[in-house]
Amino acid sequence: MQDTKNRLVAELAKECKSMDDIHNMLKDLFKDTIQKVVMSIKKLTTVTTKKLTTLEAVY
Repeated sequence: MQDTKNRLVAELAKECKSMDDIHNMLKDLFKDTIQKVVMSIKKLTTVTTKKLTTLEAVY
């Protein structure tokens, strides 16, 4: 598995000429994952806020 990862990284690195290229490639590769994390955090924050509001109303 590690060998496969190393080959993939080496192949992707061929396209990178600058730090901006690396930054943009990583951002593109992980954009869906990052979006899911951000949405999960937003949902968790909303649920937590609602629960706190409910608790404040009760007490």
